[in-house]
Amino acid sequence: ALGVLDAYRYQDLVRRRKGLEQAGALFSQSKDENGKAMAKTTDEQLKLLDVQEELEKATGRAVFVDTSLSETIRLCFALNQHKRGLRLAKDMKVADKLLWWLRVSGLAEGHEWAELEKLSKEKKLPPIGFEPFVEACIREGRNDEAVKYASKVTDMSRRAELCVRMGMFRDAADAAVTARDRDLLHSVKAKATAPGDIAYIDNLIAHSPNL
Repeated sequence: ALGVLDAYRYQDLVRRRKGLEQAGALFSQSKDENGKAMAKTTDEQLKLLDVQEELEKATGRAVFVDTSLSETIRLCFALNQHKRGLRLAKDMKVADKLLWWLRVSGLAEGHEWAELEKLSKEKKLPPIGFEPFVEACIREGRNDEAVKYASKVTDMSRRAELCVRMGMFRDAADAAVTARDRDLLHSVKAKATAPGDIAYIDNLIAHSPNL
């Protein structure tokens, strides 16, 4: 393990690669399971470093080297390197749910809204649900995109919270009523500032005695 750490102390990638190769050769000679595992890990690090160098050349952005596998894949989707990201995830056997998270985050950061919407329709219900889509859009200041996915969040309490974050207090109040959560409804009202929104919520409270 020290050999791998030593290799990463080199900023020069040629020396780093050589250090990793030497460490991998030592680990491969080991007969115990830990040594074999380290040999595999070192080989994966070498492959990742190669891919990262290729990506920096392809994008002209020095942002890949020294990032984790997950961040490398996420950046692929943020910087229009979708096929490379998918191939890397497949080669490194990245879990499906994690890949979905990385794709959503990357596409939103890259402001590839059409691709994000296309991804949301790949399956009837994304394995990570629709909340990450909403969160990613809000993070990028695009509530107009977030609203497309907020209406698909099936947990009404969570939908209400997301709508509040987007300033959609009437939708948040409707979701709170559907969730039959009176405390949440009053919480939504407390955060609303527009007279019209407050009046709308007051009307819901008045006509929802069974909450």
